[in-house]
Amino acid sequence: MSKGVCASQNLCDQNVPYIGDEMTQKGLIKRGFFNNPRKEITRPTALTARCIKVFEGDWAFTSSDSNSPIIETSTFGPCIVVTFAAEKYAALAHLTDWIAINSFEKVFQTFLDKDIEPKDVKVIVMGGWEGAANSKTCAEQIIKKLQSAGFSNLNNKHLFKKQTPDQELINMGGVPPDRASDYYHFGLQVDARNSKTFILKEINPKIFQIQQVLTKQKQNAIHAGTLDIDKKFPLNKISS
Repeated sequence: MSKGVCASQNLCDQNVPYIGDEMTQKGLIKRGFFNNPRKEITRPTALTARCIKVFEGDWAFTSSDSNSPIIETSTFGPCIVVTFAAEKYAALAHLTDWIAINSFEKVFQTFLDKDIEPKDVKVIVMGGWEGAANSKTCAEQIIKKLQSAGFSNLNNKHLFKKQTPDQELINMGGVPPDRASDYYHFGLQVDARNSKTFILKEINPKIFQIQQVLTKQKQNAIHAGTLDIDKKFPLNKISS
């Protein structure tokens, strides 16, 4: 097992597994990070030898014999993250309410292209804020899309497990660091080698720092009026 990895049970077994280095969130979580701007303006190549990095609005597909058999995404709260695993293949999509749901079908097609039927794919849907209308609607649309596509091995028991920030908390400047875990998951991984999905116990600082940059770019574009916040965008594929 690689350094810094401490695997537990599979999420499909309805337990909560953790992966992560012994890192503290102090100094990493900052007020203002937990906004949900609309779209990355630039997207760096963020790969390691073992892991494909996926951010908001991204998806990726990998195999057990790939140089990067693991797909990982960063912190998410109102976003919905979906993992897929079957045979020696895995995929992960990090969806938000600004993603065109129909573009989600391109993830399904990757398994069909490998002659894998939807019913044979393990799917886990995680995240979302039940008290936020856009997040709840996004989750409902995703579940409907998965079910209509034939993904019958579907685990959505991990939806809406985090609290929705109330207006008072938002007015105070956002979620404070010592309460971040009440509202946000610190990340998620799916491993094509064993078809298991894991959550991150602590923030991966490398992914977090890149997500910070992307978030700031989106905020600047929205404030400058160069990004249409009402437009829906397709999922962006990250290649291994």
